[in-house]
Amino acid sequence: MLEKIEDVLKALHKHGITKITIDYEGGHDEGTFDECVFYKGENKVVVDWDKVMNEEATDFDDNSFLGLIYSDYGRLNQHYSFASEYSCRGTVTINTETGDFDDDGYERTETETDTYHTGNVFKEQKEVF
Repeated sequence: MLEKIEDVLKALHKHGITKITIDYEGGHDEGTFDECVFYKGENKVVVDWDKVMNEEATDFDDNSFLGLIYSDYGRLNQHYSFASEYSCRGTVTINTETGDFDDDGYERTETETDTYHTGNVFKEQKEVF
């Protein structure tokens, strides 16, 4: 059974799939990789997983593929469990022939900063806006 993302990508390429896009969004301990879109050239296609997997895993489907993407920490999944003080959204695009991928998105980080301000109301001028 194909259990590694590299092996599944090679099998997809062997069956004519050239590109995959996966949207994601999350942050604050929640996040998800959404729907996968598979391409043969520029045309969107539906993957026949039974053929791709050589019937080794008849229950393999798009959600199984997303599970492999989610667990590919540090490469295809740059946000791990989406557990931090940020929000993010983007699209991962994978070339099935070369294995190259692009993660085109944004991340907004929220940080807390301690502030401390002192002064003297008798000696300092008030700011005028």
